[in-house]
Amino acid sequence: MEAAGELGPAELDEVSGIAASRSADGVLWVHEDSGAAPQVWALDPEGSLLGIVTLEGAEAVDWEDIAIGPGPGDGDWIYVADTGDNTETRPAAVLYRFPEPEPSAGSATAEALRLAYPEGPTDVEALLVDPQTGDAVLIAKRLLAAPEIYRVPAAAWDGGETVAERAGELGLGLAGLAGGPVTAADASPDGMLLAVRTYGGVWVWRRDPGTEVAAALQEPPCPAPAPPEIQGEALAFAGDGYLTVAEGIGATLWRATISDR
Repeated sequence: MEAAGELGPAELDEVSGIAASRSADGVLWVHEDSGAAPQVWALDPEGSLLGIVTLEGAEAVDWEDIAIGPGPGDGDWIYVADTGDNTETRPAAVLYRFPEPEPSAGSATAEALRLAYPEGPTDVEALLVDPQTGDAVLIAKRLLAAPEIYRVPAAAWDGGETVAERAGELGLGLAGLAGGPVTAADASPDGMLLAVRTYGGVWVWRRDPGTEVAAALQEPPCPAPAPPEIQGEALAFAGDGYLTVAEGIGATLWRATISDR
């Protein structure tokens, strides 16, 4: 891995999610963890600030991950997972989505999808959106136990609230679980690569054509380069590899290349 830059804004001291724009070259989107305002921050590839966008119609209880994927109509949408629940007492989590704005937009109006889980309140920190279907996939945060995978079909947004479908368990194995709980996930722009990070590792799956994301994630993964981070909770595919960043003022943006893509 190599250092690509560092977070410029001092206010970004607890970044919990990162996504790389697929339509605007050189734009990264990040957000803060619990206790912050409902905002996404646009950064350049070296971590300098391009703009702050406040989400109208959204709250920020415990934002944990961000993703880019398809939505209604043309263009990319940004998805934010307000799904953190350390005490597992929240009656409902929330997913937000909105059309990807310009970094200078200042504000955007978000749609909300209230979300429950079949087994009751669940702590979730990892979100990806299938570029092929628009389905959201969530992965539970578990300590030394197989994390559950949940699927939220794209059609669920029509109703405003839903119960996520339990779609299996992450095929990480004991070696992966030893690296700590799952804190982030992403899909490559074509949806054929899937990545999951824990505090201590990064894991990549190659998805066969026609295979659902949840089914692919139940297979054994390939280990990938892991960043030298202590409290790392963010990962995004970008270019020929992926980016990670951890919590802390001036945190380093790390870049890894995936060979033989």
